[in-house]
Amino acid sequence: MASTFVTPTVNLTLNRLNEISGGFSPDESWQRTSLMQPSLCTYDDLSLTQQASFTKTITAADISHFIAITGDVNPLHVDASFAARTCFKKPIAHGMLAGALFSHVLGMLLPGTGAIYRSQVLHFIKPVYVGDTLTATLEISAIDREEEQIELRGVIHNQAGACVIEGTSVATLLRGLVG
Repeated sequence: MASTFVTPTVNLTLNRLNEISGGFSPDESWQRTSLMQPSLCTYDDLSLTQQASFTKTITAADISHFIAITGDVNPLHVDASFAARTCFKKPIAHGMLAGALFSHVLGMLLPGTGAIYRSQVLHFIKPVYVGDTLTATLEISAIDREEEQIELRGVIHNQAGACVIEGTSVATLLRGLVG
């Protein structure tokens, strides 16, 4: 029997999510990739101006998955005739979908394994469209060992080099594993 999430606008079974995502399972995917390292990042591994990037092309499937998860069916994202009457002229990707690329950088690359997201501030500069190739980059701007915080400045550029999102992330690190 499938588990079901119910919100006022979304009634989606985990089986359907699995179907539309091509069988993605977080437990399986990290085991198949070399990105996930078994050792935790420590403050000694980090330095100011250290940076990491992740590149992804936004697809219609990405937008469909985002809608399935969030229930955000704002016509600006899904209705071409509506979007044609706006300053954007065509549907745009959800800003938070594009901004979520920072999550990959922070959780998988810098600091990486053991990072805990504490906060994120985003400024949406330009629209993102289906087919745009985005590169999200985070750079360490401050390390406070006493407060156990890492501040990272972030930018996301499109394939033309235009900045579409900028922001600041704050993270901390796990102190260790139990068991």
